Amino acid sequence: MSHNTIDHPAQIGIHIQSGVTGAGLFEYNLVTNLNVGQPAFQNDSSSTFTTTLVSNSWQLTASDLLSQGQPVTADSSQTGNGNWATNGNDGNLGTRWAANDNLYPHWWRVDLHTNCNLKAVTIDWYGLPAEATNIESR
Repeated sequence: MSHNTIDHPAQIGIHIQSGVTGAGLFEYNLVTNLNVGQPAFQNDSSSTFTTTLVSNSWQLTASDLLSQGQPVTADSSQTGNGNWATNGNDGNLGTRWAANDNLYPHWWRVDLHTNCNLKAVTIDWYGLPAEATNIESR
């Protein structure tokens, strides 16, 4: 599969379903407007279908999240569990930042590179997928 553009896929950009056998070369494909947490590529036959990925591009939907991808610092991180500070603003609700212990207080900071007039701040809490704290200015 080569030189294709898949724009705003409903579920998965490129999907190899379970039960497929053989091998495939996937090169120079562009999957755009992925929603946060939506996979661009998924091989459900990894034990029977070998894939080679070359120069593909996966792009998230445009976002009004000022913090996404900006530099961050934190007073500690659970590096052994992969819960790095950079996960706190990666746009993926499947990852997270966590402090290295359960002592209070801890902090996480993002550098927006400029002064901003914020209309709202949203915090998505780990373990509570339907819960978010929204702070809006009035």
